[in-house]
Amino acid sequence: LISSLGLYPEHRRPDRDNFITVNLINVSPANYFFFSTLPPSDAKLNASNLPYDYGSITQQSPKYLSWNNQPTMTAKDKLFQSSMGQRVQLSFLDKSTLNQLYCYSSCSSRPDCSNNGFPDSNNCNRCICPDGYAGNLCQYYAPHNEQSIFGYHYRYFYCY
Repeated sequence: LISSLGLYPEHRRPDRDNFITVNLINVSPANYFFFSTLPPSDAKLNASNLPYDYGSITQQSPKYLSWNNQPTMTAKDKLFQSSMGQRVQLSFLDKSTLNQLYCYSSCSSRPDCSNNGFPDSNNCNRCICPDGYAGNLCQYYAPHNEQSIFGYHYRYFYCY
């Protein structure tokens, strides 16, 4: 369902080999297709130009389609291994990608957001900031008591 909105499996990005190792020895040959990379020319894929997102809802678990219960994907930076395969909610970068695909044109002028923030389609003078950042342009460290869910205040889940 999420791919119909334009979010493709993170492990199929053309640059994925810089971030994960795909262990095809643990994949049945009938499933190799699910580990092929997408072409760089894919328009929706190029819409974001965001960093690799180990916590993306589209990043499959390390043992995705494993025939022998061994990892089919391993993060090159081991600190991210446990982030792979979460299915709780969209990550901040998932939401940023969707914003670029569907809400980007709602602002005629856009602020220059810092720290991977993106323009708020409900208020084009400010940015939606990832966790840990605040300010109209995401230029400040956020106070520890600021309430957010993966970088979003509740009113920022939708574009109008």
